[in-house]
This record gives sequence, structure tokens and C-alpha cells, in this order.
Amino acid sequence: MIKHDTNHIKTFRLNFSNPISFNEIPYLRGAIIKITKKQEILFHNHDKDNTFRYDYPLIQYKRINGNAAIIFIERGTDKIIDFINNNKDIADIGNRKTTLEIEKVDANDTIVQIWESEFTYSIRKYLPPPPHSIR
Repeated sequence: MIKHDTNHIKTFRLNFSNPISFNEIPYLRGAIIKITKKQEILFHNHDKDNTFRYDYPLIQYKRINGNAAIIFIERGTDKIIDFINNNKDIADIGNRKTTLEIEKVDANDTIVQIWESEFTYSIRKYLPPPPHSIR
């Protein structure tokens, strides 16, 4: 295998102590969008006129080890402060109200490389956001 190009991608992973189910990930997304008051497009990928930001999501909502988590990627990493500064409200995760308790923040610099050979990968449990989920 011959390596052609190398890039570094900056990421932050924000882990919460709040357990969530896989089905509650869209509610986590909605709660974060509400907490950040829809002020930053990277949290929700919708413009003010309800058009979409068609690009790779730089802020992603996850369930890691059974708990809520947010992944901030590249330009999205600059927005972690927006969330932390605004995370004072009660979050609605489905039918329950909770305070999102930050358990751990991981910062990483990941090396991404382009190779001549092909690799096989799979995506599991991908859950796209429902259309018009933040209006």
C-alpha cells in the first residue's frame, strides 16, 4: 500500500453521564439545539429561511456506552464553548426532563490518509435526522 496524502482532523468528544436509548438520539439533538438557542447552524444544519446546510455534519449526536455524547469535528470544535456556556437549562429528552451532566471531554487529532488500496467498512445504526425536526 502506498500512502498518498495525510490530513489531521481535530475532534472533541463530549460524554455525558446521562443514559439514553438509541431511539432518544433525535431528542438529544433537539435538546441541544434548544439549549444553544438555534444560534449556530452547525448544531442543526438548517438556515434561518429553513434551507439546509448540505455538508458533512460537524456536530454529531451519539450514544456511547449507553450514554449521551456529542462529537465536534473540525470547525465544529469551535462551538463546544457555545454549548458549555449555554448548558444551564433543563433538557427535554423525549418525555423526561434532565440536566445534561458533562462527564468527560476528549480532544483528538486524528490522522486521515488516502491509500491506493480499497478498504471495506460498514455503518451501523445510522439515524438521519427527521425532516423538519427543529422548526
